[in-house]
Formats: sequence, C-alpha cells, structure tokens
Amino acid sequence: MTGGLGTKEALCSWKLKREWIARTQILPPRSSIRMDRQIHVCLIRNVLMFVAPSGSPRDVQVHSTGAQSMKVSWKPPPDDVTNGIIKGYYIGYRISSTSEPYTFKQVEKSAEGQQQSTYITGLQPFTKYDIVVKAFNSAGAGPKSAKITGKTLETAPPTSPVVQIAGSTKSSIDIKWEKDPKDKSAITEYTLHYKTDDGNWQHERLSSDADKYTLKNLRCGTRYHLYMTASNSLGTGEPSEAVLARTKGAGTVSFFFLLTLCEVGVLNALGEQAVQFAGL
Repeated sequence: MTGGLGTKEALCSWKLKREWIARTQILPPRSSIRMDRQIHVCLIRNVLMFVAPSGSPRDVQVHSTGAQSMKVSWKPPPDDVTNGIIKGYYIGYRISSTSEPYTFKQVEKSAEGQQQSTYITGLQPFTKYDIVVKAFNSAGAGPKSAKITGKTLETAPPTSPVVQIAGSTKSSIDIKWEKDPKDKSAITEYTLHYKTDDGNWQHERLSSDADKYTLKNLRCGTRYHLYMTASNSLGTGEPSEAVLARTKGAGTVSFFFLLTLCEVGVLNALGEQAVQFAGL
C-alpha cells in the first residue's frame, strides 16, 4: 500500500524446503491524521525463486567392471535438501593423486527414490580414479558427494622381469631382477626356474616384493640355466630370457668301478672243492 504522506518499508519473505519462494514489500502509511483522504493501491507480486540442491547424493559406491570401465551407484539426496525436483546427476572422475579437474558425465534420473547407477568408460587399465557425484535440478547442481576411489582391472598377465647374475660361490648363485617399468600390473609372485645341463627343471617361488635371491645347496663347479616368470591375478606371464651361471670349484669327478666275476675255490663240509662265482 502507498500512503499520501509517506511510507515506511518492511520486507517479508517465506521459505519452503529451504528455498526462498516469495518476496514482497509492505508500505504502510505514516504521519497521517484521521481526517486525511487517501487513495490506497495494493500491488501483490509472487516471485518463485528456485535454488540448486543444498545436499549431495548418498551411499556412493564404485565397482571395477573391466580394464577400462567402472560402475558407479548412489542414492538420491534426502528430500529436505533437494529444493525441488531432481532432474539428474553429474558423475565426476579423475586419476587419483592428481590436481586435474574432474571430467563430468551427465546422467538422467531414473525411477523416483530408487538406487541410481551408471558406467564410466574409456579409462586407463589398472589405474586408480577418484569419483564424486552431484545432483542437479532446474536451478543448477548441488555440492559434490564425498570422494571415493576405484581401480580398473588389469588387462593381461605381467611381462617377464630382466634377470641378471650378481655372483656365485661353490654352492650358491646370487641373482637379481628388475620389473619392466612399462608394466603397471600388481605382481602376486615371482618364480625362479633352474637346472643343470643334464638335469630337470626345478623352481623356487619368491615374494612379489623381492628383487634379488640367493639360490643355495648347488653343486660346485657346475653350470646352471636360470629364468624367471611373474604372476598376477590373471595368470603367469611369458618367461624371461634364460641366463647361464656357474658355481665355483673344479666340479665333481665320477669314479666307475668295473665289477668282474672271480672264481673262488671253497671247501664244502665234506672237504670236497666246489666252485663259486662272486661279483667283486
């Protein structure tokens, strides 16, 4: 209302679900007297003001589904923080431990109140990713959910390590190896295979954290063939190049005894000579 002699302004607002939905001004007359004649004009205007969600999605989870994909699932924000109807979600992802901005994928909302999910693809194999989810309505996007981390799967068994001989004694051989720097797979174990020139292959299982080993209880002065394999969750990779090593010492000399049949004369109980053959 407006008064002929002046106004005093007041501001009133109403709020529904934390959303400012209407504002108006009240202008009462002032400094007027009983005998004044006035014309009062009332102007009412409702202004609906939408705001973005003030809460984030809940129970965000991630599951690896392949070497280049992961499945992300979540629940909608609580009703009292949606500030209107949720239209959809933004799924953000980036490689962990980087300062790169998130890449966002837009997903339309599925059935009301149900678990939401989507797949993100085109990722790098065996790599950790940070995942966040934001809900949006007609006014924009709300805050990000708490960050969670997922990891894509491996693509193949690991490549073989590079094996080197570090030294030897009369009964042992020291070896060391290096993992291929291009191989990002998680090694579960190494296996050392070895044999002599004329022997059968034997093997020793080694820790995935090891990078050197001493092979003991070997024959002195003997040549050995050695190679290694590496394994991960998908299996065992191709063998490394074989290397040769010799223990110190002159080696073992083999002696062969020729057994001959010798005729031995003995006397039997009657004093008669009998003939017996014995192997010597």
